[in-house]
Amino acid sequence: MKQIIAVDIDDVLADSTTALRNVVNSTYNLSITDDAYTVSGDYHKYYERVWERAGHKNVVSKEYLNQMMIENQSHINVHQGAHEAINKLSKNYELMIVTARNQSWEQATYDWVDLHFPDTFQSIVFGGQRNDPEQRTKGQVCEQYGVNWLIDDNVVHCTDAYNSGITPILFGNYGWQLDIPNYINRCENWDEIIRYFNSFTDITLRPGFKSEVERIVHMIPPGRVMTYGQLAALAGSPLAARFVGGIAHFGDPDLPWQRVVNKKGGMASGYPGGRSAHQAALISEEVVFINDYVANVSSLLWWPPNYKDVK
Repeated sequence: MKQIIAVDIDDVLADSTTALRNVVNSTYNLSITDDAYTVSGDYHKYYERVWERAGHKNVVSKEYLNQMMIENQSHINVHQGAHEAINKLSKNYELMIVTARNQSWEQATYDWVDLHFPDTFQSIVFGGQRNDPEQRTKGQVCEQYGVNWLIDDNVVHCTDAYNSGITPILFGNYGWQLDIPNYINRCENWDEIIRYFNSFTDITLRPGFKSEVERIVHMIPPGRVMTYGQLAALAGSPLAARFVGGIAHFGDPDLPWQRVVNKKGGMASGYPGGRSAHQAALISEEVVFINDYVANVSSLLWWPPNYKDVK
């Protein structure tokens, strides 16, 4: 069973801001530059503030732009590098789209995706909108569909994903990306996205790696922890910490995976029930936490007696 990557459309798959700038300039005979759309500011009503700073707040008709998106989106180009990256990812992962677009744009959105990415995405789900009657966050949508990663340009959506146990990847370098938490992975372009996911596959594992990881995890005593990197080294492939996470997610569910944490003492988004359930399982073993991280994790690290030489 393939793991699932959810991808946003606007300013991730689609070069939406460039398309919007071109339409506004040509429709209203304006000359707003690219730089005007890179100024720092809150995501909500970001474009309206761009037009206001340029002195054209009351010139641009949002109703006209909205109607264009309802009828035809052929003016929007694919983001640079997206075709090649999505093609590569589709070989190893199941892909879906989760978008916060207005649902009145639904048919034109399907047409755009079918035109540029035929038979690529398993589904397109609309969720995370401010006016969503079900009040679902993108994180909740991703959780519902069993998503492992969300690639999105919006910090709020990435934070929602993290809070729902999904690994977020913040895409791009946009003016609306403010106050980015340190737990959010960031990739500024599609080449970086591919390098990120290649880190899971470009490593040769020592024969018997999975069995050795599971054997060691079975021995971790209650109240003690091990890290992914520590287990990878002990199992003979020091660079394969991410693979240990995959084994924890898909391996023997009867093993005490709650005793495996990241190097900072952080919890796993893929743990059954998410990070909060992972933390609760360790608290039941009297492990102390500070700000959702294992307190003084180094003092709780456990080493099998015969492996101290790999410290």
